[in-house]
Amino acid sequence: MAKEKTKTITTAELAQVLRAIPKRLMTKELRTQLVCALVGHSKIITMCFGYMNCSRCGEQVGDTLGGASSAKGYVVVGHACKECKATYKQLSWQDKLYAADPFPKKKPERKAKGKVLLSVR
Repeated sequence: MAKEKTKTITTAELAQVLRAIPKRLMTKELRTQLVCALVGHSKIITMCFGYMNCSRCGEQVGDTLGGASSAKGYVVVGHACKECKATYKQLSWQDKLYAADPFPKKKPERKAKGKVLLSVR
């Protein structure tokens, strides 16, 4: 059986598909699901207890618990390691579109005037 060639969708074609959906029906969830269906899941992921999830739509894309998947080649949201930063530079628009910011800026701690803030860790 011969393998079928898959055509890569362009940004113009994707925009055309998204514009075809009436605005009253288009939600963030629908938009992200459509983008993942048309261009594939993002290589920017979130991880929780070994499960790898697409940062764009939230679907599970891998499982590192049983060794079935590896985070190599992916960018993990919240990691600022050299490997994630190097991988991020190699990602295409298909991976970055509507995906979470993998390197969010840390919020500065709030200081109260005249009060002592206690934090429990």
